[in-house]
Amino acid sequence: MKSAWVYQLWLFFILPLSLTSSFGATLLSLTLDAFSPSVAIAQPITSTADGTGTVVTADGNNFQIDGGTLSGDGANLFHSFQQFGLSEGQIADFLSNPQIQNILARVKGNDPSLINGLIQVSGGNSNLFLMNPAGIIFGENARLNVPADFTATTATSIGFAGDNWFNAFGKNDYQKLIGTPTHLAFDLFQPGTVINAGNLAVLEGQNLNLLGGSVINTGQLIAPSGNITVAALPGENLVKISQTGHLLSLEIEPPRTATGQWLQITPPDLPALLTGAVGSVETGLSITQTGTVQLNDSGTTLLTTTGTTIASGTLDASNPAPGHRGGTVNVLGDKVGIFNANINASGARGGGAVLLGGGYQGQGTVPNASQTLISEDSVIAADALRNGDGGQVIVWADEMSRFYGNISARGGAKSGDGGTVEVSGKELLIFTGLVDAGAARGEPGRLLLDPKNITITDATNPLATFLSPTPATDNLFSYSLAAYGTNLLIGDFLDDPGGLARAGSAYLFDGSTGELVLTFDNPTPEPLDEFGFSVAVVGANVLIGAQGDSTGAEAAGSAYLFDGNTGELRLTLNNPEPEGFDRFGWSVAEAGANLLVGAPLDDPGGLVDAGSAYLFDGDTGTLLFTFTSPILKAAELFGWSMAGVGNNILIGAPDHIPDFDIGKTVAGPGSAYLFDGDTRGLLLPIRG
Repeated sequence: MKSAWVYQLWLFFILPLSLTSSFGATLLSLTLDAFSPSVAIAQPITSTADGTGTVVTADGNNFQIDGGTLSGDGANLFHSFQQFGLSEGQIADFLSNPQIQNILARVKGNDPSLINGLIQVSGGNSNLFLMNPAGIIFGENARLNVPADFTATTATSIGFAGDNWFNAFGKNDYQKLIGTPTHLAFDLFQPGTVINAGNLAVLEGQNLNLLGGSVINTGQLIAPSGNITVAALPGENLVKISQTGHLLSLEIEPPRTATGQWLQITPPDLPALLTGAVGSVETGLSITQTGTVQLNDSGTTLLTTTGTTIASGTLDASNPAPGHRGGTVNVLGDKVGIFNANINASGARGGGAVLLGGGYQGQGTVPNASQTLISEDSVIAADALRNGDGGQVIVWADEMSRFYGNISARGGAKSGDGGTVEVSGKELLIFTGLVDAGAARGEPGRLLLDPKNITITDATNPLATFLSPTPATDNLFSYSLAAYGTNLLIGDFLDDPGGLARAGSAYLFDGSTGELVLTFDNPTPEPLDEFGFSVAVVGANVLIGAQGDSTGAEAAGSAYLFDGNTGELRLTLNNPEPEGFDRFGWSVAEAGANLLVGAPLDDPGGLVDAGSAYLFDGDTGTLLFTFTSPILKAAELFGWSMAGVGNNILIGAPDHIPDFDIGKTVAGPGSAYLFDGDTRGLLLPIRG
């Protein structure tokens, strides 16, 4: 049963724009203020002398905000600030009246807004929009006392009907900004960041929105039977919003114009915010000695690229009061991470909805994440507490979902059926968590696991058996495996072809009959080459590692690319920086049309066995890039294992010891790192 409080977020993504795309200036006639962030603490509150008429009156720790400019219909009140920030104990009081539906405030200075006090609206039931493209940070003492919706955004403009805009920079024709806001414009290539470590709460049935280029919550977001949206939105796009009662939708659209060049202003990134703007204010985040950002509670290292949404702490749209249903919680972005989070959309008369990374089966108009991760200490609930059906919980990613947490969507204790839970990754799903969609006095709900392909076979009746063509007691036939269409590639690195001990071999078998199709031998066989230690399929070719090959140095390693149909050698890949026992070829993988080769005993930067991985052009064999661990340490064995994940690259480091484990005498838990296949940048660290 659906919740009566409906909250949907619709996002239609267009193709990414290049950095040279031009938009905004011609249509909007904007005159942008100079923007070179100094990353200073943005306080106290100061208005701008730009004709908007905002008046800030300080009375001790209370900042009364009056004046401003009304829209032509009198329903919208606009304010303009040079700086907007609050220290602990300070109050920003926006004065309103019953005729004002929306208060919209822009911050046009060069500094992020650091808010560690109370924001309130007095005298009316107005929604409040706070817009600062440089970034918005709510410290641990941040609070809200607002009668309606609250939206904090790093958009550059808020749009109204008739293609009229309330711009963060430049002039505004306030008389034309009538009706309900219809759009948010994120004109920057890299929009600013929103961080919440405070306790932000709205009244029952209201909307609480944090929208930016990257969004991180470590505090509390509360909207009883309402709607909570935490979303990282793409730059150089419009976001269409429409609001009717408690319905809010967002829809990505092309930029405002295809002519003219928007001034490329650059808000400070997350590390810059934490080292500059935050100061001593607690955010639940910290910078490590190596410059990475981590969650203080768990020590989890965070991705800091645009499009990342991190939800920790509490996101609560539940309502246990009799007769009330749970609300909706949306956590959306290109990369979605749920760490040590308590997400609750339960209700006395029925569960609400929780969407993490996308919608049901990745369909509809809800935006889909490429990667979604739910940690083992995260709890997600959309239960019916007394009567009614359990709610809906969706975990989705177009590429990879990793679910280690706990989900509950139970039917009511007195009556009602269990809810619907989907945990899916279109390409790859890792599921080791717990799900409960039961019902005490009704029908159980359902759990959907929906990766791209699922194969169920009878393990007691194998389709084919594959035997070594050269059986020996000391061989390791099937040590490495890969699927080549319907055929199977099998490595035996201890094989002794031509009597050469451990020179190694690899074989291609018919997947239906088990018959041998091709034998691949080391083109320059020597004892201890261990050809076949690793195998991979790259399009119509096969890539085979020989980590013991001594080209350039003893056991420096090599890898070879063969035509999978003819067995003809196409490329020889040697260790680009051969040193003794680097073990280049220990692991091999396909990376799109390119080739990935691991050398886990390589010594980058002189760090013994730190490990490296090398990306080669699949046609020419030219070295394209060298990957090393983002947290470079000796004995990490980075490159021990690897895989292509869609267009991205996953590299394992099994003996890596994270910073928070240094000093322990036990072995490290291991890590893996997901890199962007195009930019080579780190997308996501995965801790063991």
